[in-house]
Amino acid sequence: MSSMVDVPYSVGKLLTDVVSEFAHVQGLVCHPWYHDAPLWLIEHEKDGLRHTVQIAAWLAPDDQFLFFTPHVWIHEGGENKGTLSAKRDIKIALDKLQRLVEKKKKAARTQILKMLEEAWAAAEELTRDHIT
Repeated sequence: MSSMVDVPYSVGKLLTDVVSEFAHVQGLVCHPWYHDAPLWLIEHEKDGLRHTVQIAAWLAPDDQFLFFTPHVWIHEGGENKGTLSAKRDIKIALDKLQRLVEKKKKAARTQILKMLEEAWAAAEELTRDHIT
C-alpha cells in the first residue's frame, strides 16, 4: 500500500452510517472521517489496551481497496507503548463496493457490516501477550 485514496461520496456516507451504527450497538467509540480524511476508526479501551479497527481506502499495486485493519495498542500514561495489527486481509475493491452501493445498497450495507464484524472480532482476539 502506498497512499490513501478518496472514496466516492455514496460509499463514504454508507460507511459512516454502518460504522456509526455498529459502534453504537457495540458500545464503542466511533471516529468517522477522522482528521477530515477518508478514514474511519472504531475503538474500545480497557485495562490499558486499546482495540481498534481502522477503515481506509488505499492504493495497492493492482487496484484501490477499502481495508478493514484490526489493531491492539498498549496505552499507558497517555502514550502508546506498543501496537500490533492482526494478520488478516479484510478488504474489498473500492470500485466493486461503489457499484454495489449504486445498484444494491442493502447488499452493500450487509457486506460492509460483515467485514466490520470480522475485523472487530480479530481486534478483540489480540491481547497484551501478542505485542512484543
